[in-house]
Amino acid sequence: MLIKYMSAEHLGFLDNSLFRITQPQYLNDPPGEARFAPFYNRFSEADFEYARKKYQTSWLNDGTIPDDNFLLKNFLLPTGMRYTVEMFPSLRGFVDYETTDEYDRSQAIQIIEIINNLLLDHMNRMIGIFSLSDSLTNHDMWIKYGQHGKGIALELNKQHQFFQKHPTRKVIYSSEKRASITYYEGCIRINGIKLKDTYKSPLDVQNHLLNEINLSDLMTRLFFTKNSKWSTENEHRIIFNLQQHDQRNGNIFLKKIPFEAFKTLTFGWDTPIKTIEEVSRKIKNKPALSHLKIQKMRYGQLENYDNLEIVDI
Repeated sequence: MLIKYMSAEHLGFLDNSLFRITQPQYLNDPPGEARFAPFYNRFSEADFEYARKKYQTSWLNDGTIPDDNFLLKNFLLPTGMRYTVEMFPSLRGFVDYETTDEYDRSQAIQIIEIINNLLLDHMNRMIGIFSLSDSLTNHDMWIKYGQHGKGIALELNKQHQFFQKHPTRKVIYSSEKRASITYYEGCIRINGIKLKDTYKSPLDVQNHLLNEINLSDLMTRLFFTKNSKWSTENEHRIIFNLQQHDQRNGNIFLKKIPFEAFKTLTFGWDTPIKTIEEVSRKIKNKPALSHLKIQKMRYGQLENYDNLEIVDI
């Protein structure tokens, strides 16, 4: 099933079949959208995956499967000696910090914020996300996006050619699989790729990454992988290039989904009668929606008391 939960205040799609494709900054689950998850003085799973790939093409590859300690020592840990205030206490008179950790934390926060803001700004100008769920009886989705049971849920026909042309992808809920930025003793890695000490511009960072990074893997980690705390949403997504929009209202981009792809419209258990009557009239008076089935959500009775169930209208 492909389900779009909505507020009952947003019924324009019944007139024009337009739906918002949302830039990452406007989604409801910050700060994880279109950002690298931060790792401070520890390495991410993406770092280890990158190290494993480097091992495969290195002279150290003897055909065995390397363990994490081997990968740390040979591919991830910074090399050389680092000068710290702990090693040279006299440096404290010339710096604004008392410990190296204090300095590192300050640097990590600043650098990660700068890189994530640059990434988010770039993605906000490039893509729009259309989010769906796979269940009509998802209580969390009704609460978060269906106006606490006062809204509606539209089921879309995934067999329609629109979704054959623009197939959805299921979101992975794994904190370990997200895109990552690692700060380890002054060394910065993005999905395992070590950044240089200096760049002339953010474009240099982008070009360096593009030369080494797997773009398909990056897109999966950024936009189809979320923190496990969101797993109850069972989200499916379509990523559109914003240039594919059919209509634009200021900074809001809209995409047309044919009326023929509409399958059922379900009212929440608390949708006002006035809204139900208004929507029902709108559907009845529009020939392009004559196939659209109308139904309602309610809480069950007796042994099914705490669960949602669907009833015809």
